[in-house]
Amino acid sequence: MDHDPRPPRLATRTAVLESSGTGWGVLEPGNLAMEDRECVGSGDPRRYEVSDLLGRGGMGEVHLAFDERVGRDVALKVLSGDGGTRGDLRDSFLREARLQAVLDHPGIVPVHDLDRDDSGTDFLVMKRVVGTTLEEIIRRLRDGDATCSEKFPLRRLLSAYLQVCLTVDYAHARGVVHRDLKPSNLMLGDYGEVYVLDWGIAKVSEGEGLAQVLNGRAPPLNDLPDATYLVGTPGYMAPEQVDDASVVDARADVYSLGAVLFTLLTLSRLHPGRSTFEILESTRRGVDARPTVTAPDRGLLPEFDAICVRATATAPAERYANVRELHDAVASVLDGDRDMRVRVELAARHLMEAEQSLSSQGLPRTLRADAGRIALRHAARALALHPQSPEAAALVSRLMLMPPEEVPSEVEFETRALGGEETRRTDRSGAMVALGLLGLVTGLLAWAGVRSWTAAAMMLVPLMCAILIVVTAKSRSTSVPWTTLAAAVCFSFTVAGASRIAGPLMLAPTGVLLYAAVISWNHGLGGWRAACIGIVLLGAVVPWLLDVTGVTTSQYLVQEHGIFLTPDMIAFPGKRTEFGLAFGLTGAALLTLTTVFRFSRADVETRRRLQLVA
Repeated sequence: MDHDPRPPRLATRTAVLESSGTGWGVLEPGNLAMEDRECVGSGDPRRYEVSDLLGRGGMGEVHLAFDERVGRDVALKVLSGDGGTRGDLRDSFLREARLQAVLDHPGIVPVHDLDRDDSGTDFLVMKRVVGTTLEEIIRRLRDGDATCSEKFPLRRLLSAYLQVCLTVDYAHARGVVHRDLKPSNLMLGDYGEVYVLDWGIAKVSEGEGLAQVLNGRAPPLNDLPDATYLVGTPGYMAPEQVDDASVVDARADVYSLGAVLFTLLTLSRLHPGRSTFEILESTRRGVDARPTVTAPDRGLLPEFDAICVRATATAPAERYANVRELHDAVASVLDGDRDMRVRVELAARHLMEAEQSLSSQGLPRTLRADAGRIALRHAARALALHPQSPEAAALVSRLMLMPPEEVPSEVEFETRALGGEETRRTDRSGAMVALGLLGLVTGLLAWAGVRSWTAAAMMLVPLMCAILIVVTAKSRSTSVPWTTLAAAVCFSFTVAGASRIAGPLMLAPTGVLLYAAVISWNHGLGGWRAACIGIVLLGAVVPWLLDVTGVTTSQYLVQEHGIFLTPDMIAFPGKRTEFGLAFGLTGAALLTLTTVFRFSRADVETRRRLQLVA
C-alpha cells in the first residue's frame, strides 16, 4: 500500500477572502463538501486536489485544497457562475491576485499560484490562514466574554494594531492605498500572526515601485475598471473618500486606522449611525473622537485622545502625514505605559519590604533604628517610583512622624546646635532685660536719693557684670554653661541688693520672676535652667532669712494698724515712695511681658515650621 504523504487536515475555523460588489470580505466557512474530489492545475499530474468548500461570495468560491507537489493545505479561490466569462469580474480577480502577490510582507496573505482549469476558468491559490478577525474579537469583548478578555487583553490588541500599521506603511511605500481598512479585514492568529486582508479595492499609484517589480512581465495594475462612487466601508472611510475615492492618498488609510483604533479602545464605532446616510453625514461633519469621553469606564490612557483626534481629523492636512507617524505615536504611549507598569510593580515590591521590616518589630509606638532605616528607605523608593501611590505616601508620612526608639547621634548633634542658638538668643534677651532693670533702678535711685552707696553698689555692680558677661559670651564648647551660671550668680547679687530698697518681699521676688520667665524658654540649657533659677532665687530668699534670723536689721515694722518700710539704701520722701514703687513694679512687669512675648512668637514660628515639615 502506498503511503499517503499528506498531513492530517486541521479541524479549525479558516478565514479566506472573497469578492463582493465593492471589495473583498471575509467569508463564513461553508458547510458543503465536494462528493468527488477534483484535481486541477497545469501539468501532469494535476497539482491541487480540491476538497471542502470553505465559503461562497458574490462572484466566487473558496475551497480547501491540497498542494500535491509541496504537500500542504492551501486555499483555492475560483470564479463561479459567469465570472469566468465576464471580462470586468475576471480583470478584478486577476488584479487582486497580482497585487497581493507583489506585496510581499508577513502581514499580507501570500499568493502561491495563479492558474486555470481545463475549462479555462482562472483560480487563485493562497496560503490558508487560520485566526480570528478583530471584528469578532471586539464583538465578544463587548458581550463580556471572559475567555476572550483573557486571551486578548488590550495590550495584545494594541501590539497587533502596531503590526497592522507597519504592514499598511509597507504598502504605502509601494504606492498602494488599501481604502478599506476595518476590523473585519484585520486577522489575528494564535501564534502572533497579524494579517491585513482584502486588497481588492486598493488604489495603486503607477510608477511608485510596483511597475519596476513587475518589470513589464505582467499587465499593469490599473484602478478598478468599474469602480463605483462609494468605494470603502461607511464608518471607517475618510471624508474625502466619501466624495471621490479615486483621488485619495495614504492619509485616507490613516483615517481608517484612526477609526479602527477608536473602536479597539472603546469597543464602539466612531460613527454609530443607524443608516448609511447618517454614517456618511457623521463622517463629513466629524465627531468627538476622544476614547476617554466615549468609554470613561474603560480606564484608558488620556494620551490616546490626542492620537485618535488627530488621526480622524476631517481635513487630511490635519492628520498624521503617514501611517508610520501614527504607529510611532501609539508605540510611544505603549512604551510609557509599560515603563509605568514596571515602576508600579517595583513600588509595590518596596512597599512590601517596608511593611515586612515594620512587622518584624510588631509596630510599636516607637521605631527601632535598624528597622526604621530599612522601612523608610524602601518606602521612600516606592514613593519615588510611584508618586501617585497613596499607600507609599501614607507609609512615608507615618514613618517620618513615628519617634525612634533611640535618638540618632545626628539628631542629638542638631538638637545641641539648635540649643546653642537658643541660648544665645536668650542671652541677648536677658541682656536687654538687665539693661532695662539697670535703667529703672538707676533712675529710681537718682529720683529718690541714695541713703547708702554701699548697698547701692551691691545691686548695680553685679547687674552691670551680668550684662557684660552675656554680651561678651562666645559659643559654648563645653556641656556646662559657665557664662550663664556666672550671669545667674551676678543677677542673684542684684536681686539681693534690690531687697535693700523695699525689703526682700517686694522688688526682689519681682526680679526673680522676671529672670525665671526669660530663662525658662531657654531649652538649650536643659537641666541647668533649674540651677540658674535656683541661684537667682537665693538672692531673694537669703536676705529674707537673714532678716528673720536677726543677722540683719529687718526693713519691715509690722504694727496692728499697718506695715512700715525702713529701707537702708534709699530714702522715700513723701509721695515719691508710692510713685517710685509703682513705677518700678510696672516697669518690671512690662519688661517681663515683652520678653515672654518675644519668646512666644519665636516658639509659634518654630511650631509652624514643624507642621510644614510634617
